[in-house]
Amino acid sequence: MQRLDASVLHMGSLVAAMLHDAMQSLVRQDVELAADVRSRDTQVNKLDEDIETASIRLLALQHPVAGDLRRITSALKVITDLERVGDYATDIAKCAIACTGVPYFKPLEDLPEMARVVEGMLNDVVKSWADRDVEAGKQVRDRDKNVDRLYQRVFGDIIGWMEREPRVVAQGAQLLLVARYLERLGDHIKNVVERLAYAETGLRRPWRTEEWKQAHENRPEPPSVDDKSVDHEE
Repeated sequence: MQRLDASVLHMGSLVAAMLHDAMQSLVRQDVELAADVRSRDTQVNKLDEDIETASIRLLALQHPVAGDLRRITSALKVITDLERVGDYATDIAKCAIACTGVPYFKPLEDLPEMARVVEGMLNDVVKSWADRDVEAGKQVRDRDKNVDRLYQRVFGDIIGWMEREPRVVAQGAQLLLVARYLERLGDHIKNVVERLAYAETGLRRPWRTEEWKQAHENRPEPPSVDDKSVDHEE
């Protein structure tokens, strides 16, 4: 079981690094870095297969029950979401390559901010899985609202540019794809939180129960992206 947990954490660190580097390649218009990100997807896919095989072996040979059984079956779901993170990082790298050769029609500000929020969520949800901390996972899940707000902001801004300046349509379309990928990554991170919750409690969304609500009433909402004092990398 410890080896399985270590493999899941390793996979999480790999895809987090891919996402970070993919966004760096976009911001810097760095073709070599983007190509390097794309090459790493094979390693993630291989790790996904290895973890799946190890999990099935555990189920077959050790006949786990209760919490251990939920942990293993949840891990199988978690690696699917992490593999999709790697896929989206690869897709962002492809967009970065498509955007090279021509300066950006405007400084990239909201997209990198959106990526910082998603990267922070990803790193924190992997830690929550390692710590088996459902409450910390729920706090990560709540931050997806910030991703959605930033997506709407980015979408509206880029569409406005494309309507005013037809010359930016090709590049703007690539940036819209990146924004969409980041928004979807937030959803996959929420999935990981639900897998964690099920592994530890037997419920996918324990925060909907009266017991959870009573225990966590009057807790502060996650800070909004409009709060400029917030450091989203924390």
